[in-house]
Amino acid sequence: MKELNKMIGMIMEQTGFNYEFIVELPYREFVDLYLKCRLKEKLARKSPDKLITKIKNQLGCSHNFAVKVVRDDETRKMVIDGLSDLVNELQTLEGKG
Repeated sequence: MKELNKMIGMIMEQTGFNYEFIVELPYREFVDLYLKCRLKEKLARKSPDKLITKIKNQLGCSHNFAVKVVRDDETRKMVIDGLSDLVNELQTLEGKG
């Protein structure tokens, strides 16, 4: 039972789904979701140090924020969107010059 609660906790943390939703899932869907979350967690732990260093240096941000960019989908999307906007503005300036 303790392992099941750990599994549910991991799914809740990574997906934002509430407890009731997770425990009501059919067994096969629960297992598939758990395996996806577990794989994502393993990949996040093995985040490439070179990429973290490159992000840290290019953005001039802290190590912790660079790690968050690599591991967290929402943060990564925010950074990508911000950089895309910046590129568009710079290209507009280039066209005016």
